[in-house]
Amino acid sequence: VDGSVLNIGGALTSNDVSKTRTLLDDIKEINADVKAIDPAFEMNEAKGEYRGVVQDMPQEWTNSFDNIVSINFFNAEFWDEQQNRIVKDGFNSPKEFYAAGLREIKRVLKSEGNFVVGIGLQPNSDFIKVLHEVFQGDYVIQPIFLQGGVYAVMPATIDSAMNVQT
Repeated sequence: VDGSVLNIGGALTSNDVSKTRTLLDDIKEINADVKAIDPAFEMNEAKGEYRGVVQDMPQEWTNSFDNIVSINFFNAEFWDEQQNRIVKDGFNSPKEFYAAGLREIKRVLKSEGNFVVGIGLQPNSDFIKVLHEVFQGDYVIQPIFLQGGVYAVMPATIDSAMNVQT
């Protein structure tokens, strides 16, 4: 991974359950210029760990990241089906929650940056629709795996060079 990296939901555990590592630890091994934001973090700027939510990232991060990674952050766990509301205050629907987070990701992503989002093998159709709405025009969204669940968001200029169809 070249350039700066932002890990959304950086406190998430990696797939190797024998370790108490996080995805953030794994990314740091391949790239030293890494920041992560997660509501579960204690603020530790020296380690690149920021306590916060994707829907409200620091203004100074505008156009700062070459790569953004989000694995299992935009899952249904943020939606309380029984109470029919977002667990996070201020959002009345999943689409509203997703849109706020994705607009912030687009704001902090450099214009030629890449965004990889993993949302599970049964992607939420509202999330996919909002992903396309927020990134349409300037970016191309491609499933990485045939089963879906992991998507790459790339600048449209890369799409033209690769002749990728959406």
